[in-house]
Amino acid sequence: MSTKRGNLVREVQIIVTGLVLLLLGCCGERFREIEIQDIPVEVTNARTGSVDVESILSSAQHEVWKYLPGAYINAYAFTGRCDALPSTKGKFHYQFIRIDESFPKDRVFGAFVSVNTIHETMYVEFIDYTDLDFRTAGLTFGANEISFDEMTRIAHDYISRSGLSGCDVTINRIGNSWIVRCGAIENFVQECLFKIDPMTGEITPLENEPWSSFRGH
Repeated sequence: MSTKRGNLVREVQIIVTGLVLLLLGCCGERFREIEIQDIPVEVTNARTGSVDVESILSSAQHEVWKYLPGAYINAYAFTGRCDALPSTKGKFHYQFIRIDESFPKDRVFGAFVSVNTIHETMYVEFIDYTDLDFRTAGLTFGANEISFDEMTRIAHDYISRSGLSGCDVTINRIGNSWIVRCGAIENFVQECLFKIDPMTGEITPLENEPWSSFRGH
């Protein structure tokens, strides 16, 4: 009797193991790392004629959710020229993350999005981050924060008063601050570095602070 019970237990274990492996195999095939280029995107507000920052982020999320539903934003940056900050002409970069519970470890999927507000195009790359030591904390934005447009105008005025011109600028959202660096996202040139309080617009000069949380495209 005990032998039959032992055989039955082993059979159940084999079946369960086979199902788990089958499910893992299906999940692995379901997600493909792909990139999509030159997606048309509306970047201006029809009423004001200015760049619509909220609409751009919404469009990016909509495109990501077509392939990775439920993904949340965990990195946000803007790059452009210092003198173009008041018009918000440049590139918005976003990173979205989704964590899928799985055995033997959770799977982490990501989407990197770059929106060019000059050419009005979007680039999206879907990436499997499961085997990387990757930061997955989401970004949060306060309901009473100053607008992104106002923040970029504050940054432009401060950079202009500093005597800089013809420079590149990279703006990252890190924690509860906007970090502004005079330099392109793909290098470590640093002609200025300061943070802007998103609630008050107050500027604080920085030294030896981290300025970037993800790569650019």
